[in-house]
Amino acid sequence: MNLNLILNELYTDAANLYKSQEYQPTSPGEISKDGNYYLCAASCVAYLGLKRSGLLLSAANFLANIQASNEKHHVIEAFRQLGFSENECISIMHTNDECEPSLRSSIISSYLCCLHQS
Repeated sequence: MNLNLILNELYTDAANLYKSQEYQPTSPGEISKDGNYYLCAASCVAYLGLKRSGLLLSAANFLANIQASNEKHHVIEAFRQLGFSENECISIMHTNDECEPSLRSSIISSYLCCLHQS
């Protein structure tokens, strides 16, 4: 299977996860008033990538780490472990965080879908 196709599928699924959340937070994520932890766009990519890869840093550990610390370096480290670009991770977080909160769902999910289109 083509690597670009695999990345496109991962980023599309991450966009769908991001959009499906009731809230689209700044990086790496936020606990909302309802007590749920919501993932930023880059965290969605990292979480799904780890979930699919079976690497040592499991998706569950990743979620526990960012929920406990709310630090971006966990997302960057997950991208590194997946073999993804640290710069791309930082760019996704920056784009996510700079977007108007009311527009994040549509704009950022579209942005993710376009990153690795064939």
